[in-house]
Amino acid sequence: MNMMENFDSFFLMALLIILAIAVFALLFPTLKKWIRLNNKRVSPSNNGKHNSSDHHSGGIAPSLLMKEIEKLSSKIDGLQNLVNKYANSDDFRKSSEKNMTENLRLEESNQRLKYELEHLKTSWQEREIVYSKMIQEKEDKFNDILRSKDKEVNDKLKDVENQWLELLEVSSKSRKVEHLREYASKVSSYLVLLESILKDANGICDVAKSLNGEAAKIISLILQQALANTETISRWKQICEDIKVCGIIVLNKDIKNCFQKDDESEQLKEFKKRCISELKSYTNEALILCECFANLDRFVAIYNIESIKREFSNQASKVREMAKEVGITAIEVVRLFTHLDEYNNIKATSEQISLPYSIVESLSDDYVARIISFGMKSEFDDSISTTKVLTR
Repeated sequence: MNMMENFDSFFLMALLIILAIAVFALLFPTLKKWIRLNNKRVSPSNNGKHNSSDHHSGGIAPSLLMKEIEKLSSKIDGLQNLVNKYANSDDFRKSSEKNMTENLRLEESNQRLKYELEHLKTSWQEREIVYSKMIQEKEDKFNDILRSKDKEVNDKLKDVENQWLELLEVSSKSRKVEHLREYASKVSSYLVLLESILKDANGICDVAKSLNGEAAKIISLILQQALANTETISRWKQICEDIKVCGIIVLNKDIKNCFQKDDESEQLKEFKKRCISELKSYTNEALILCECFANLDRFVAIYNIESIKREFSNQASKVREMAKEVGITAIEVVRLFTHLDEYNNIKATSEQISLPYSIVESLSDDYVARIISFGMKSEFDDSISTTKVLTR
């Protein structure tokens, strides 16, 4: 309502201003006429004195002015009445209400546009914040990926560099040894046989675990004792494989002394001696393992034990035959749990027997309770070594 009242007041004021302009327009000719009459009353030829005609005329001018003013007042009153009539008319009120309604509509539209504009500004700012955050997160993630890739590449380059340096070092220490290839091939084949014995024994142990837990423990203990002194054999296997396949050898500390002489026959001789020294230990452990499994019924009771005994007895015979090809020309044959009188080249020591041999029952003091080492002879030995056993 205040806006409507203000609008009515503004409209009335506009009408009054128009009215005032109209009054001035009506008064202006009369005032101009009155000014001329007053100018005639004083003439420069009469030295400021009024003549009779001038006096008469000066008396008439105010009367004419009043008449004109009265006419003008009457017209003004008419215009005022017209303005009041129009202001109180229904057309004026309707026009005012229409204009006010339009102004209210425009004001509401303006307020709505302002609100939508502020909402758009806020939404845009929020979207800018979200987009900035997303862009920053993507940049951070991309930078992390780059750093990770850089580290991965650097690590790979470092690995390649280390491998290259190792190859250079190996290359500087390697040499062609075609004259050792034949013997190295025999050693490789012999080591495959010894490894197969260990694998077969391990397979029997796995079967026993599912059938007889106590038997599996005894078999596992036999295996552990057989493997106790075979740590270096894998290194010698790799040496012989390199010679067999590539005809080269790396002069490490294990075999460096084999190549102090330039003569190839001397190098072969020294290499054989070094190999046989390692092979004797590995052969001894494999034969002890075969002897234990050939008498497995004295330790445990498991399924198909007779077949196992025959298999490992045959394996021991194969080892003795194949050992000759690598330079071990003779190996004493000694059986577990047999009388000492059956053997000539044997040294027996009486001491307390540990597991798994201690579980064997009905064994006299002059029987072989455990084999420590088999007597062996190589092509470089003058005589066979003494077999060592333990008795109770």
